[in-house]
Amino acid sequence: MAFLELPAPASSAEHAAKATDPSVVASPVSRYVLRWVETAKSLVAWPASGFGLFGGSSDVESDSASQSTLEALVPTTPLTEGDHFGFRKLSIFGTSTGVVAALSTQSGARSWTRYLAANGTAVTIDRVFITRRSQPLTNSPSLLTVVGRNGYGNAVVAVLDALTGELLGDGHIHILPYSQVKVFELPTTDKTTEQQLLGLAIGGPEPQLAVWPATADAAKAFCALPESLLFDLGALTGSSQLRGYRAECPAEPELDAWCEKSVFSTNLEWVFDLPEGEVLLAASEYRGAQTTALLGRVLGDRSVLYKYINPHLVTLASRRVAGGIGIYFVDRVSGRLLYSAVHETASVTDSLPFLATQSENRVIYQFWQDSTPKSGSAENTQPQSKGYVTVVAELFESDKPDTRDESKAFSSLDLKLPHVITTAFMAPEPATALGVTRTGSHITTRDVLFGLSSG
Repeated sequence: MAFLELPAPASSAEHAAKATDPSVVASPVSRYVLRWVETAKSLVAWPASGFGLFGGSSDVESDSASQSTLEALVPTTPLTEGDHFGFRKLSIFGTSTGVVAALSTQSGARSWTRYLAANGTAVTIDRVFITRRSQPLTNSPSLLTVVGRNGYGNAVVAVLDALTGELLGDGHIHILPYSQVKVFELPTTDKTTEQQLLGLAIGGPEPQLAVWPATADAAKAFCALPESLLFDLGALTGSSQLRGYRAECPAEPELDAWCEKSVFSTNLEWVFDLPEGEVLLAASEYRGAQTTALLGRVLGDRSVLYKYINPHLVTLASRRVAGGIGIYFVDRVSGRLLYSAVHETASVTDSLPFLATQSENRVIYQFWQDSTPKSGSAENTQPQSKGYVTVVAELFESDKPDTRDESKAFSSLDLKLPHVITTAFMAPEPATALGVTRTGSHITTRDVLFGLSSG
């Protein structure tokens, strides 16, 4: 799923003034008068609209019988405008049955619903991305890019208007001649369409990286990155190995030919093997920006432990041969092991899942503890009873207060390891999902959210 930031409410008169007369923008008196004029207009129209108690209906025409049936079964209430505080958003999600829907975070009502099918078969949706956000006073809509697979395993991409759900471009979804094993955002945009580029990792003995949009301009924007891109594969349940690859752009004489295909070769950079016999249970990585306004933890004597914030950190949980689970913090760029822990009495099954989330310098995970740990084991800081255990691991730049890395840029190739402090708590009931709060300016302290099995 993805959140769509809706445009804040503003008067049409103020929009027109901003777009046509720059002097109005610099005149607070004119802006004040315009605002009250527009407010008066809205007040006059308020009784006629039922005092805001009744929602509108969708006027988006369907382009297929399945879409018509879906819209008839699921009534929608379009939401096109946010609020001044940013609480009113659209929560857009995709399903394994080809349905993409947008819900209002304010009321839970569906704003729009879209059914995606390829050759008569529902698309299995893997990821949804907001690849372009609308800007004030522009006609460019917010873009939602949906990536999935058809019945034959081929990659399928659809681009929708994130505000209305309407299919853009030629009105068709794109079936690509390959199958993706991972999809992720690339750190650049297509200058022509102003949308975020996506990378689709193509599996096989020699993995490749495809760039979306599949245009020469997008591929050239990718090759214009100041440093070559590194990405990892293998963080899947049942895997025993994590591999890092570097995408390679060809030399100048061959660049145009490769950019026309928008598919690039890769080189294997590193391999991280789990201990013999262990298999991966789960993997967690950062979601969204990790900007923070609080750089450390202030101690009782007013000294500071500075946070170790590594945007390339991935948390791996594996099932051990001797029982229990292993925890590994791995850098996805260098492949280095940053920290590891063992929970000998942990039990992970389909009904007792392992859950994890990451935020700034914290990794939080939960599991079921089956019995009391052995005397003298590495788990002596863990609660000594049977039940659900939540572990919080905090990473700092040093174990010595007021000591920090003075370099201006973070590098995964720095050999320095973080200082890790862990604490464990008994959880009163099991969680089904973990998440982290995030505010618009990243100033408010982040909280961890537990979605409980009780609902």
